[in-house]
Amino acid sequence: MEEAGNKVKDPVCLMTIDPTDAVGYEDYQGQRYYFCAETCQKAFQQDPERYAKQAA
Repeated sequence: MEEAGNKVKDPVCLMTIDPTDAVGYEDYQGQRYYFCAETCQKAFQQDPERYAKQAA
């Protein structure tokens, strides 16, 4: 996952967010992914491989 200072990118919608404002996170293959919305987190849970690649 891309990090800019203390900002991170939601791997589903690619929105840049502050991790302290994230609605949740998932750990996948040793990497932590933060989400701007519950819908993004649910999408990631359904297909983490797809979104992890998209965020890379």
